[in-house]
Amino acid sequence: MLKFYLYVYDSDNRPINGAEKALEGAVGTSIPHLAALKQVTGEAVYLDDIPVMGNEAYAAMVLSSEGNAAISSVDPSEALEMEGVIGYISAEDVSGYNADETHNGNIIGPIIHDEEIFAAKRVYYVNQMIGLIIAKIEILARRAARKVKVKVTYADKQPLVVTIEDAIETNSFFEVERAIPMQPIPSLVSPE
Repeated sequence: MLKFYLYVYDSDNRPINGAEKALEGAVGTSIPHLAALKQVTGEAVYLDDIPVMGNEAYAAMVLSSEGNAAISSVDPSEALEMEGVIGYISAEDVSGYNADETHNGNIIGPIIHDEEIFAAKRVYYVNQMIGLIIAKIEILARRAARKVKVKVTYADKQPLVVTIEDAIETNSFFEVERAIPMQPIPSLVSPE
């Protein structure tokens, strides 16, 4: 309907009447979102709009059912025995991939690389991702992910901290300062 409307009224360029306002700079100026036109006209292509290709595989997350615990073992063997399951990916599989001197491949972050893709030794919250099951069919991947046996231990279990008062009472604070170090800027003026 919108395409028809735009087609019919394409040449309707009447001058705007009413209040006028002089604007300088970008503040107050309408800047269209780059993808907005495709979205509102129905032309944007989303992942679910793309037809299924041959030989696709599906992934399902293996999530922690516990929080604030050490991972003692992960056993995907029962899931891997299911027909149609291709494999299991965990921190061990990605820790060397894309690694450099500042982080291994399992650590990500937009600016400060401090978040694990897959929990390796400890889960900090319920539903933290531990691994991925890869299968030929989506429903099979989900079923197989539930078959992965994750055992956790609470040897160093800490009290649950939910409120600021809980944090003060248990002396639970983030001591790591999050800062981006400033780099020296070379002088643009040569010394005389």
